[in-house]
Amino acid sequence: MCDILNKAVPNKPLYIQYAYNSAWLNTPAIKFFGLGTKKFNVLPGTVLEKDKNGNFIGIVDGYTFQFHLMGGMLPQSNLEEEVSLFSYLINDLNRFGLTTVIDNSSLIGYPEGHRSLQMLIKDNKLNIRFPFADLGFSYDPNKIWADTEIERITKISPLSPGQNLHPDMEHGYEYEGTGEVLRAEGHDHENFDRPTMVTNENFWRISL
Repeated sequence: MCDILNKAVPNKPLYIQYAYNSAWLNTPAIKFFGLGTKKFNVLPGTVLEKDKNGNFIGIVDGYTFQFHLMGGMLPQSNLEEEVSLFSYLINDLNRFGLTTVIDNSSLIGYPEGHRSLQMLIKDNKLNIRFPFADLGFSYDPNKIWADTEIERITKISPLSPGQNLHPDMEHGYEYEGTGEVLRAEGHDHENFDRPTMVTNENFWRISL
């Protein structure tokens, strides 16, 4: 895989992610992420594929949080770039006749992660219904996501499930709740190539 990607992009890091199953890297990207070094944090369940000589071939197999960590190492867009990217995306969706999408939560959750959407609404450029869920995702291992979400929607930026924040479009920017995950340990990781291990049932008895 690395050789194929090197032919396409030889001099700059190339990162391709397939869902939350795998990431494919060329040689500059392997060096950028620091595979095999202390720079690269390998989470449980992650496999860094190698050739018969023990060299990395640029394939990372893992679960959701491994790719979140890798995504956090990449250069990040500023707000102006995010708004521009969203505008292009929405225009493409409109070209295909789509009128509604759903955001099933983002790494940077509501309200911080929604600034670009809110700017599009303010400028009347959100030409698609955009209901959203929010998992209450937190990098703090001591925080339960459900508690984080309750804090967001009751204290930080109060709203209720079913509440539409778009001033003109029915269901245009509607909060649908917290989604399917109460705790990080219960995440199914959405990897259908390698289903994740089921959490010990005693954990849930204690947690709930």
